[in-house]
Amino acid sequence: MLYEETAVTVGRRHRLKTCGPIISVRLERPPGGTEPYPPLDVTALIDTGACGVYIQAGIADELGLPVVGSGTVSTPTHRGEPVSLYRVKLTFSAGFYLEMQAAEVPLERQQYRCLIGRDVLKHARFTYDGLTGTFSLDF
Repeated sequence: MLYEETAVTVGRRHRLKTCGPIISVRLERPPGGTEPYPPLDVTALIDTGACGVYIQAGIADELGLPVVGSGTVSTPTHRGEPVSLYRVKLTFSAGFYLEMQAAEVPLERQQYRCLIGRDVLKHARFTYDGLTGTFSLDF
């Protein structure tokens, strides 16, 4: 399965540079919950600087995800912020999915509701070509 964005203009290269590699991901509660919750299709940023999966604050409630733990998150401006951890199913193109822990963080004023970090990327090949304005994510 392959995500591919092809750029044929300078505008597309600029978009990749300014917005980053953006994909669509379906988030849902893993099997085994008592109540059905509809899946949520969101825009996600592939972030090689992130070690985990991060979901926008409020998504856990939308999906009825139970807290499975707690941890801390460090950002360039904050160190050791406490966060709740949730088990979530992420479905990518053509039905490829992973069940992983995700931390809920404030992602206000962003064009994405999820960050895809290295714990997902370790299962894939990610290529970013700034010269052509393309990227691919192959599982």
